[in-house]
Amino acid sequence: LVGLITQRSVVQIHPPQPVLPRPGLPRRYTGYSVVPEIPNEIDAVQAQVLHDVAALSRQLAEASFDPENKWFRNLLLGILNCSLTDYASVQSGVYQAAWGKRNLMELRVITRYVLASQENAIEFKHHFVHDAWKFYDGLSRLQVIVYNQLGTHLAEEAKEAGPTQAAWQQALDQHRERGPQNQHLDSEAQAYRQLSNELGLQSAHFKRTKEMASDQGTAVKEELDAVNTICSKVLHRTALSIASATGEGALAELGPLLSNSGFSDVLLIYDAIKQHVQHHGVQPPQ
Repeated sequence: LVGLITQRSVVQIHPPQPVLPRPGLPRRYTGYSVVPEIPNEIDAVQAQVLHDVAALSRQLAEASFDPENKWFRNLLLGILNCSLTDYASVQSGVYQAAWGKRNLMELRVITRYVLASQENAIEFKHHFVHDAWKFYDGLSRLQVIVYNQLGTHLAEEAKEAGPTQAAWQQALDQHRERGPQNQHLDSEAQAYRQLSNELGLQSAHFKRTKEMASDQGTAVKEELDAVNTICSKVLHRTALSIASATGEGALAELGPLLSNSGFSDVLLIYDAIKQHVQHHGVQPPQ
């Protein structure tokens, strides 16, 4: 099982060294109309925390562990590296900040969930198989849809008489000859679907982040709900986001809030994983 999941993983087993975000920047870049004065000492603390997160990531990447626990090492390593990537997004503008903050909140909930019990961690590992199956199945279906759309357009152009009709017809013939070229995607989807069946996951229920948050208490549930509401209004083309596009910096005041809240998420994620590794090593909770 570990070998199968590792070999077919769409995620790098040995991800590149994470790039540290620059602490302090999100409160000062010109996209924000509100620029509070933050003591340099806080910037120094943030820099140290980010350095420590990267150091723990390197420690996990180089750690010795039971091969049976490789999947769990990769899970913790992926969470840490995602936290650094998402915090870097928080520093890049209000829209990227909304994206990064929502991701960090979800990572925080997931971290607490997988470290709570071995059962939770294994469920999340199996969720990867399900995700990979749906991912490749979705790619295959999209490939066919785009192929059909392009074929329709080429066919319409080939009907029009004129000096370019022959060229359009040739392009249409070549398009039809090539086909949608989604066989490799179907093959990957089928492999993960078969693995899912072998693991008995056909009717398994994988907890969504919202369900995980509910299990962690009312405060976490309400925080996740608030974050999802705020960030979805900014990220998706809602009435609010469209209206805000008519004025420069209309949502700029969100920046510092999302940045500071996102840093708190990074700190909590790092502390939870560090405590687990110190007490249990690179193995799932018992």
